[in-house]
Amino acid sequence: MESPKTIQLDPTGGFVVKTRVLEGDAKHPLSTKVFINVCHDEKVPKPPGEFVPEKVFPLIVKNEWEIPLIVSLEKRDKDKKGVPSLVYDCCINSECFRWVQVNNDLRLILIEWCIESVELMYNMVLDRTYSFPKMLSKGELSKTEVSEEELKGGLQKKLQELKKNEVLGLLEELEPQPVEGGELPDLMNIEGKKRKPLIEEIDSMSLDKESTRETKAVSQPKKESSNSKNGPTAMEISVGTRKLQDGKLMLKFSSPHLTSAVEMEYCEGNLSLINLNPDVYLGEKNKLEVPLPPGFEPHRVFFCNKDSTLYAFAKAV
Repeated sequence: MESPKTIQLDPTGGFVVKTRVLEGDAKHPLSTKVFINVCHDEKVPKPPGEFVPEKVFPLIVKNEWEIPLIVSLEKRDKDKKGVPSLVYDCCINSECFRWVQVNNDLRLILIEWCIESVELMYNMVLDRTYSFPKMLSKGELSKTEVSEEELKGGLQKKLQELKKNEVLGLLEELEPQPVEGGELPDLMNIEGKKRKPLIEEIDSMSLDKESTRETKAVSQPKKESSNSKNGPTAMEISVGTRKLQDGKLMLKFSSPHLTSAVEMEYCEGNLSLINLNPDVYLGEKNKLEVPLPPGFEPHRVFFCNKDSTLYAFAKAV
């Protein structure tokens, strides 16, 4: 039997994502630093056609478009203090890399794909709060050898199968239990206009009858800042999106500085997270805007106290 033809990638450095292990095993201990080298090579396939944001982003939400990437074998390294760390190379097509250099939204989505791919291949969970060290790569990039089948989509099919096998019960856990006499009313009664939605605050992802709280609006925080001497802290938020099995879209806003002192607004296709906590700031307007794909409207919003994460669900209309 003829052995499959292989191609050796010779990646060029791009940028580095630094995160840590949240859930792992003996080979991937908790809190171990993880460096993901986002690199590129012309030999890696690219999606068909050109990158046109207004056409591509709706397809991304439907899981019908993605940037193929090749993940290297796991590498062991040490940080500046000599602490052991894990390193992975995620290699994409060079033209695709130019796309993410000019479009920040696509860059954030690519980072999420890279993190997910490493998680799925090495069976761990990584922190979505990450940073960007000032380097083109952490260590020497791997000249990964892959078969033509993998380059043509075999690896992507494998990753898709792994994704399909993931437990996607988050929506079921977050959805409140039906109340007697009918369903829980929508928390975001938009009707196409700019309204202030209500946010349900929860302690964990499991909403049984004992842990379910009454829906309440987010109240304004106190004017006094406990961090007044040094000024407010800059808040970085990672945003992840996922299309759920029932057709809804889930947006996940995560940051260690995120609290329930937020508002969510929807206007002209944009879902906005507005920070009300005086101890932190979120850009010049204290606001983060995320565009929803055409045909979707906000449905429900939950803030999880346990992991400082806000979940917003959008449904097709």
